[in-house]
Amino acid sequence: MQRSILSVLLLSFMTIMNGPALAGADLYHPEANPSEDLKSALISAREHNKKVIVQIGGNWCRWTRALDNLYQSDAAINTLLRDYYEFVRVNYSDENYNEEFISTLGKTNGIPFIFILDKDGKVLHAQESGSLELGDGHDRDKVYQL
Repeated sequence: MQRSILSVLLLSFMTIMNGPALAGADLYHPEANPSEDLKSALISAREHNKKVIVQIGGNWCRWTRALDNLYQSDAAINTLLRDYYEFVRVNYSDENYNEEFISTLGKTNGIPFIFILDKDGKVLHAQESGSLELGDGHDRDKVYQL
C-alpha cells in the first residue's frame, strides 16, 4: 500500500523524540541546531530507508499546535509517520527564526510549513498548511492524502 506523504509526515512528527509528543509540551526550541538535527535524521533515514520531514513551526502558533494534535490523535497518521519518516522540527519565533537554515530548503509561505526530503537530503515536496485547514484544525483526509 502506498503511503501518502503528509500522512507519513504527520506520524513522524510525533515520534521524533522516541515517543508521542505531549499536547502541552513545547515542541520547538529556539536554541536547537536544525542543521545538526537534520544531519542526524538523514543518517537514521539512510539506515532505515526512510524519508525525512522537516516541519517549520512555533510553540506560539495555534495552527502548529493544531497540526501536532492531529498527528497525535489519528492512529493511522501516527503509524505512517513512525514507520516511514524521520522528523525534524525547526523553530520559527522571535527568539530564533532560523532563516539561514530554512533558506537552504526553499521558500516557505507561513507556518507550519513542511518539507519532505529523501534519505540524501533532496527536497521532494514542499507543503504549506493553509490548504489543509478546516475549521479550528486541519482536515484529516486532506492531511492523510497529501
